[in-house]
Amino acid sequence: MQHDPAWPSQATANVSPIHVRHQIRRNTVRQSHFRKGQTPNVKINSWPLSGRPFQNHQCLNQMTKINIADFLDYNNKAVYEFLFPQGETQFEIIIPREFIGGKDDNYCIATDYITAAYAGQRLAQVTDTFAYFVPSEFTKKPFQFEITTIDMETLADTLYFIIHGLNFRDTRETFTTFQGLAADLLNDAFDDKIKCHTWGLIHIASHYLEE
Repeated sequence: MQHDPAWPSQATANVSPIHVRHQIRRNTVRQSHFRKGQTPNVKINSWPLSGRPFQNHQCLNQMTKINIADFLDYNNKAVYEFLFPQGETQFEIIIPREFIGGKDDNYCIATDYITAAYAGQRLAQVTDTFAYFVPSEFTKKPFQFEITTIDMETLADTLYFIIHGLNFRDTRETFTTFQGLAADLLNDAFDDKIKCHTWGLIHIASHYLEE
C-alpha cells in the first residue's frame, strides 16, 4: 500500500511516546468492548453543555466540512481567516485514516485511533456541542467529528494544534507534543482521571495495543 507522506509512517509511529507509555500499563488496561471483526461504524452523540442531546444529524448538509489533510500548510492565522468568513457555527471535522485492520500493523491502527480520540477530546473541550463517528477499523472511512461553536478564535487555535499535531513533516515539536498528550489521554481515561468524550475510539485503540 502506497504511503501518503502527509501522515506518519509505520517507522515514525514506532518511536511515538504512545507505545512507550502504554507498555507500562498493558497488563492493567481494561479489555475493550469492541472485539476484532465485530466493530461497527457507529455515530455517537454527546451531550452539549445545556444538557440536551445534540441532534446534529438533521443539519449535516448545513455544516462546513474541514478535512484536516487539506490544511497541512495552514498557519494559525490562515485557519482563522478560513473559519471567520464562513459565517457558520456548525462544522464537520474529518481526519483521514490510512491503516486497515487485518492488513496493517496493529500498533499503527491503534495509533490512528488514539490520536483521533485525542483530537476529538480537544474539540469537545472547546465547543458547545460535540458528536463523533466511530469507523470500523476494517474500512478506510475517516474519523468524523460534528461540532457547534461561536468562538472562532478558540476553534482556530484548536484546529491548528490538531492539524500540526498529526503532521510530522514540518512541525516535529508539535507532532511529538501531540503524540505524548494522546498517550496521556489513553492512560488517564482508563484510570478515571478525566472525563473522556471519545471512549469509542479509545476502546478500539486499546484492543489493538493488547493484540
